[in-house]
Amino acid sequence: MTSNKPKGFELALFIFVLALTSFFVYFSKQSSLNTTKETLTSVAQTQFQAILQASQMSAERFYDDHSHNIAQYMAKALNASPSEKALIRDQLLDEYQTFYDNSRNKGLGVLHLFEKDGTSLLRFHRPREFGDNTIQIRESVNQLVHHQRYTQGLEIGRFREAYRFVFPLFYNGQFVGGMEYSLDFSILRNQLAKQFGGEYQQFLLKDAIAKHTFKDEETNYYQPSTLDEKFLIAKKHALYQVDFAPYINEIKTTANFQEQMASKQAFTVLFNHQSTDMSATFMPLFNTKQDFIGYLLSIHAFKNNEISTLHNQMWIELISLWTLLTLLFLAWRKQAQSTHLIRQILDAQPTMVALSENNKLQFANKTLLNFLGYSDYTAFTQKHDCVCDVFEKDEHFLQKNMQNQLWTDYLNTHPKGINKVKIKNPTTQKMHIFEVTIQQVKNHHINNLITFNDITVIESEKADLKKENQQDKLTGAYNRRGFDILYHEINESFNPKLSLIMLDIDYFKVINDQFGHQTGDHILEALSALISANLREEDAFIRWGGEEFIILLQNTDLKTATLIANKLKTAISQHTFTKVKKLTCSFGVTQHLITDTQESIVKRADQALYRAKKEGRNRVISR
Repeated sequence: MTSNKPKGFELALFIFVLALTSFFVYFSKQSSLNTTKETLTSVAQTQFQAILQASQMSAERFYDDHSHNIAQYMAKALNASPSEKALIRDQLLDEYQTFYDNSRNKGLGVLHLFEKDGTSLLRFHRPREFGDNTIQIRESVNQLVHHQRYTQGLEIGRFREAYRFVFPLFYNGQFVGGMEYSLDFSILRNQLAKQFGGEYQQFLLKDAIAKHTFKDEETNYYQPSTLDEKFLIAKKHALYQVDFAPYINEIKTTANFQEQMASKQAFTVLFNHQSTDMSATFMPLFNTKQDFIGYLLSIHAFKNNEISTLHNQMWIELISLWTLLTLLFLAWRKQAQSTHLIRQILDAQPTMVALSENNKLQFANKTLLNFLGYSDYTAFTQKHDCVCDVFEKDEHFLQKNMQNQLWTDYLNTHPKGINKVKIKNPTTQKMHIFEVTIQQVKNHHINNLITFNDITVIESEKADLKKENQQDKLTGAYNRRGFDILYHEINESFNPKLSLIMLDIDYFKVINDQFGHQTGDHILEALSALISANLREEDAFIRWGGEEFIILLQNTDLKTATLIANKLKTAISQHTFTKVKKLTCSFGVTQHLITDTQESIVKRADQALYRAKKEGRNRVISR
């Protein structure tokens, strides 16, 4: 009786430890895979947005250069007879058809002009198709007609889908119509492949296409996809679809694929194709009304088959671990107690592991103690009762108390809540970020098994990617996306002393024409460096577009902001620039009002800048 009982207990304990440590190995690798998929999803979305943003800038440049001239034609068409409109179309084609044909070779898909009621006046890609009113089909045209509002986004039209940028046109202050500058998917796909590599395909809902597109165009232009009968692809990409077919068949067999497709959210799956590890990222596509209409698929190959390597490492670690545990178990039956064995095993883990009873630390493995700079468990508990005592205070990370709960209780009850913590390494003084997992254990003195997985490098890469996405590459200033995020963060906690300066380089077009765009770029870089050197750390410097910049000044009233603008004006006019020697800028200054939106404060500063330009340039106007 007495000899059999310990053996049964020992065997049960051995199986428990084997299962527990195997779970940690599996969970650690699975966590790495999930982190990889999240990072790939974020990168793919950022790359797609970067291409769209570049296209938007091209559209804005075309609008800035040609809108006034085109608006003159649109004004003539307001009350024109059909024959007069035909003459206006011919004049527009004579003036812009060559430019349009050349632009198509560089990436422009469609140039389309609308009358003020939404009626098509001229499609440069189909000049014989006109006179149809698209206000019921196209939300962007609806916004144009009823609100004279700029709209952008993916939209399905009468002939096909396109990524559209729709601008209102005004002549002498009167709304006279609209101009659409758009690109089809083949152009964006080529730009994505050229910039970032990989393969891309667009899948659109069949019902969405049927709702908007002419029936004969739907039949001629689209065909079913192998992804799902609910989706179509463009026929002119049919050859591309053949290449995608084996990918699609393998992607559809990945775990939870149908559930992820139904979520209408971005996700990445990992698969192996012909002995090559690959990733497939699905990015949801929404129209201008924010209705889901399909997915953009991005496929990339891993250079070194990292996923297969990770799986192989997991099996090697598991087999090594099982062998080690078996040997330890045989030795332990002769000379060690169960608690000591578990601690030896946990001490051998490369991951930081802790055992706790509620908030009181009962055990910390060597990896955790070494990181925190303690020789053993006793040395740590002489200063701390809880491992949470070393958590850095940061509202975005796990704290000792979370929502009136102990942090361990919070982790157990909020599996999708905050699960990251900051801990400083006392030896290197470097801050590390850990992903924390918790497993409840039924034991007399222990109820939580906690692991800390170091994700500092991954978080740093994410931060770098986020910074790159918000930064203008030429000048190092924030771009418009960065401005949107900064303004939103500031506006959440209203600051009555927020001021905004908008400035523009005087006669910059003359400089580009006389000295070339490369000199123009050097001037933009030098000017940005000069302005940044004259700003405080809390001020934000943004490249708004071309030679136009914005400065956000926190805790600064209008009077002080005007003084700062004058100081910058003087510094710029006295600075010697390469080739052009002297340079001046015009400034518009305003202060944030409690009723302001992002659009209204920028518009007010832009109006002040316009006055500065009109009154002779190289001056500051505040309002």
